[in-house]
Amino acid sequence: MVKPVNAQTGREYVRNYPDSTLHVTLVAPETVRVLVVPRGANANFPRVPLVLPQPTTRDAFKLRVSKSNIDLQTSRLRLHIHNDAPAVDFYDAAGKPLSLDSGGAATVEGQQRDTRSIAPDEEFFGFGLQFHSLAQRGKTKTLKVNADPKDDKGNSHAVVPFFLSTAGYGIYLDSHAYTYFDMGQTAADSLYFQTPDPVLDYYFCYGPTFHDLLARYTQLTGRMRMPPKWGLGFWYRMKSDWKQDKVEATAREFRTRNIPCDVVGLEPKWQTHAYSCSYIWNKDQYPDPAGFVGRMRGQHYHVNLWEHAYVHPSSPIYDELEKANAVADKKVWGGLVPDWTKPEAAAIFARLHEQEHLKLGVDGYKLDECDGSDYTGGWFFPDDTHFPSGLSGAQMHNVFGYLYQKRFHEMFERRNQRSYLLCRGMFAGAQAYPTVIYSDWYGFEQYVRAAANSGFSGVLWCPEVRQTANEQEFIRRFETVFFSPLAMINAWADGVTPWEKGPEVERIFRLYAGLRMQLMPYLYSAFWQMHETGLPVVRALVMDWPHDRNTYAVDDEFMFGPSILVAPIISGTTRSIYLPTGQWTNWWTGETITGGRRINYEATPDRLPLFVRVGSIIPMQPVMSYVGEKPVDTLTLRVFPSQEPFSSVVYDDDGTTLNYVQGQNVRIHSAGAPTSKGISLSMSAPQGNYRPEWNHVQWEVQGMGIIPRRVLLGRSVLKPLASDAENAVRGYTYDATTHLLRIVVPFGKAQTIHIIS
Repeated sequence: MVKPVNAQTGREYVRNYPDSTLHVTLVAPETVRVLVVPRGANANFPRVPLVLPQPTTRDAFKLRVSKSNIDLQTSRLRLHIHNDAPAVDFYDAAGKPLSLDSGGAATVEGQQRDTRSIAPDEEFFGFGLQFHSLAQRGKTKTLKVNADPKDDKGNSHAVVPFFLSTAGYGIYLDSHAYTYFDMGQTAADSLYFQTPDPVLDYYFCYGPTFHDLLARYTQLTGRMRMPPKWGLGFWYRMKSDWKQDKVEATAREFRTRNIPCDVVGLEPKWQTHAYSCSYIWNKDQYPDPAGFVGRMRGQHYHVNLWEHAYVHPSSPIYDELEKANAVADKKVWGGLVPDWTKPEAAAIFARLHEQEHLKLGVDGYKLDECDGSDYTGGWFFPDDTHFPSGLSGAQMHNVFGYLYQKRFHEMFERRNQRSYLLCRGMFAGAQAYPTVIYSDWYGFEQYVRAAANSGFSGVLWCPEVRQTANEQEFIRRFETVFFSPLAMINAWADGVTPWEKGPEVERIFRLYAGLRMQLMPYLYSAFWQMHETGLPVVRALVMDWPHDRNTYAVDDEFMFGPSILVAPIISGTTRSIYLPTGQWTNWWTGETITGGRRINYEATPDRLPLFVRVGSIIPMQPVMSYVGEKPVDTLTLRVFPSQEPFSSVVYDDDGTTLNYVQGQNVRIHSAGAPTSKGISLSMSAPQGNYRPEWNHVQWEVQGMGIIPRRVLLGRSVLKPLASDAENAVRGYTYDATTHLLRIVVPFGKAQTIHIIS
């Protein structure tokens, strides 16, 4: 037997066992890396680095040795290292068990496995974009990117080997192979995870809240770059076989009918060859590409092009890629498969796209067919493919789409330009890029469940509208999609438009497209929060209420930003809605409802159930036909007062460049609190180097039962205004019917408003 050897530094502990070596590294006070290298294994095997370089923590391990184990302690965690096996137990700083090992890491049938105990009341969430279940205890998951997630076995368009526990911890398995997780199915009191990689490499994160865990995970794998503002507007993807004139006429119709729309998408037939791709304009469909894109931009549309990564022999880059040794040894649809880990492949693609598309004004891409399918196979590279980087097809499979979109964002970033991409295959680290996942799978109920699940790993998901069965489903789907990271009708197959469904459907569509535009400051500020902290824009209720077991099964509702609860109507006009603890306001009626219970809700076709947390401040703007149609002179802050102090942050920048990274942005902190005489509202002076468009602030206070006796700005008394005083710059109005108090004041300085009832 090999005698155990200890080697310990301030942030790393290494121990040899007879069959393996254990490396324990302190990444941050709440994050620990565990690496187990079996005897003789190659720890430097080919793989794509997904964990970013981490700043050196000031914390350090404190070492204690006992007969049974080694204790390592940080300011937030305690670790017990077993003497007889490469096993690590995790406790919080007070000694409360978080996750205990059950026998140690081991090689089982060629796979590296770790088995851990499960507490009786513990539940798990995560694993990326799961369509069939929310809570994962008692299930198994094989994490393989797949275009047809037809069962509850883990496969999906976006899989992420990261899960969160209600015990307050999360585990990220750093492997892009086909990993396997048994979350208590084989044995109810234990879980295990395994990888075919030659080593076991995972990160243990302590929260204790789910918000904290997302912050830890995204600190490891990346935080969201800000999307362009235009990407958050409405998207319409044209029917694939429409020619240039028809596309332009349809775009004009959106403007004529005053339906907000920012992006037009072109589907496969815009190029000369689509399966595989040439990336060259099809002059039969678009005889004047430069003129077409120019006219779209003249109408303030952004053009998005469909493509996939497989290069047809007719493409100008076919020979160049082969000569650069930047492609795999197998083809898809007769096309070359680029090795996205090779800078040469990225550079060759970038030059062609710059010349053919970006110089014309194209702003983004839909990156299709990068997920493969276990059901309709034959069109993705097989597992035994060899890539020049040394990766096999199996090793490349899960990260192919992730690397594809990453290279395209880098292409735009070199132009100091943001883009908002669509991609059908993603992996861990996807949450660091403004790229939205979509699907060719159409079940509405599953689309909503995927939206709830998306937040556990921070991926962006679009429950797009396409080929609906009837008018009712069309309405309910588009109502929901306007409360997702990307609002889109994908008419590539049927050419459906909102107006062809009749005047009432068109009216409802215009209502929700307009509401999306009104909520743009709220949505953009939520993306900034994601950029700063990793907290996802769309998330399941359990993310915010992890100790409320009633939320564990709620997979048909989700939070949209920090304040708005969305409860889609899947069919019919009624449903049961769970409102978590607290007070909630019905967006449409203003009624306040006590949460911690289910309510029955009846919704007419034009009413998507929306509820706002009491104690919220929702920043809003006027309806526009497209983002930036006119300056936003007045920032509206809709206030839902609480009996406790409340606050919010509004964020803004230029919405298009990367200058925000260099400090060209602005944050405004707003707050409210009850007082003995009424309510006080406050706003900070603008913080940052960006000057927003706002010249005025309009506070809209919900639920004011009586007209206030006085409204003060600082010590100055504000005067009541006529109810139709639309252009007023200072004063207030009160609507006795809606109980809405509007207060207009200048923007630019710190201010406090006192509402005296």
